[in-house]
Amino acid sequence: YLYSYLMGKVGQGVQKRIRDDLFKHMQKLPVSYFDSRTNGDIMSVYTNDVDALREMLSRALPLVIAAFMQLITSSVIMILTDLSLTAVVIFFAFLIFLLTKFVAMKSAKNFIAQQKEMGLTNGYIEETISGQKVIKVFNYEKRNIEGFEKHNNELYQQSLRATRLSNVLMPGVNQLGNVLYAIICIMGALFFYYKVPSFSLLGIRPFQIEIITSFILYSKLFIRPIGQISNNFNVIILALAGSSRIFEMMDEKEEEDQGYVLLVNAKEGENGEPVEVEKRTGKWAWKHYHKDSDSYSYTWLRGKITFDDVDFGYVKDKIVLHNITLYAYPGQKVAFVGPTGAGKTTITNLINRFYDIADGKVRYDDININKIKKEDLRRS
Repeated sequence: YLYSYLMGKVGQGVQKRIRDDLFKHMQKLPVSYFDSRTNGDIMSVYTNDVDALREMLSRALPLVIAAFMQLITSSVIMILTDLSLTAVVIFFAFLIFLLTKFVAMKSAKNFIAQQKEMGLTNGYIEETISGQKVIKVFNYEKRNIEGFEKHNNELYQQSLRATRLSNVLMPGVNQLGNVLYAIICIMGALFFYYKVPSFSLLGIRPFQIEIITSFILYSKLFIRPIGQISNNFNVIILALAGSSRIFEMMDEKEEEDQGYVLLVNAKEGENGEPVEVEKRTGKWAWKHYHKDSDSYSYTWLRGKITFDDVDFGYVKDKIVLHNITLYAYPGQKVAFVGPTGAGKTTITNLINRFYDIADGKVRYDDININKIKKEDLRRS
């Protein structure tokens, strides 16, 4: 009970910490990260991938550690008993290692593909649920079902390939163990019959019947933990595939912000100039820091937006907006009209610096928005 409780606590505790770290990190990622991935794919990292890691930590890892301890103990006892039979066991252990390596290399890529496809399938489901009204209005149900079946079938195929290979491992290990059992019986009987001396670290002695019987037991004790490890092979590989997606998200670069112009509460001074105050006044000012003189200057927030020959592309080599020049004065209403893909939303994203432009200038109250701290720019 205590073991189960502790491992459950460790698994759930690690799961909680990973999700906390993922969520904190996600808040600092740029909008471009979310535009290039579906919500369902990101959600799959929080659910499927993190849960696969928890399963390994709470169930598979303790069994693997215990199995390794049993392997070491059995090896030491066998070396102290007889070196010739120990060499046979080590030879079979090497064969098992080659089998495990072969299966691992073949199935690992399938497990990774399975986790990725699971994320894509979840993303498709999430988009379908959120866009259900649009699907109904445009009678898109049939094509939507076909799209889901395509994703679901690919997930089925990847899962089948992964489990088919990994499930070969344990029967293979067991069969090699049975062959080893028979070989030890035959060799032991021959050594005993022909009175071959037994060599061990304890010295040379006549080959006795108890060496055979004990070695049969030791070979079972040696092969059993390998079987246990291979039995948890699926869980381990799945967790490694999930952890690669977790760390891929954790390694994403956070949104950079080198802005130094701040937005502050202000009131009017004697000459109408802005004066910074702590309390909210309903009036706002831009606070400029001047490096050369180590001083600040203030200008009122007006709301003037200017685009000067702006070029932009979501991908560096593919510019989608060319030489955009426009202005919007304080209080003026400006409408963007055009078909889907014309760049209406893109322009508003550039004002908020969700993306950085390739060329030109975007100014807010005649201040280059690259100089304004992003949090203050968006708050304004």
